Amino acid sequence: MENNKSNLDKAIEAMHAEKEANLQKSKDYEVGYGKPPKNTRFKKGQSGNRLGRKKKIIPISLEEAIKLELNKEMTLTNKDGVKEKISYYNLLARSLVQDAIKNDGPSRKIIIQSKNIFKCNIPEAIKFIDERNNPVEVDEISDERRQEIKELLCHMLDKKLKEEES
Repeated sequence: MENNKSNLDKAIEAMHAEKEANLQKSKDYEVGYGKPPKNTRFKKGQSGNRLGRKKKIIPISLEEAIKLELNKEMTLTNKDGVKEKISYYNLLARSLVQDAIKNDGPSRKIIIQSKNIFKCNIPEAIKFIDERNNPVEVDEISDERRQEIKELLCHMLDKKLKEEES
């Protein structure tokens, strides 16, 4: 029993000695404003934000500015209390259709008379915005290859739309 007590006393003394040694080390370096403790600093060659701040996108035209704004998302809570993210583009379309159903004249007129509203290619607009947000260096693609890719994407989109309609 006494042997255990002496071991415990030795362990406590060792902890106190280690604490005092750490205090002596910390007295060599004064911690304060602009002087964080050395053990909490970034290591050499390491930063806190490796990717850096995202660049602000400056739209080239009014059309691009509108596309950028419509692509942003908003969190809504539905009747059941479930939160869902919805883009402003979908929100605009939803409210436009609901207003037209309620017999709102201007909304109905926009939907019936506007030909351009249905020509807007949403995936293409999103792709355009993503490319603008995340520029990637790519080797130049020939016009023939671009046409092939465009036809392939249109074919895939048509196929997807037909599947959704079924």
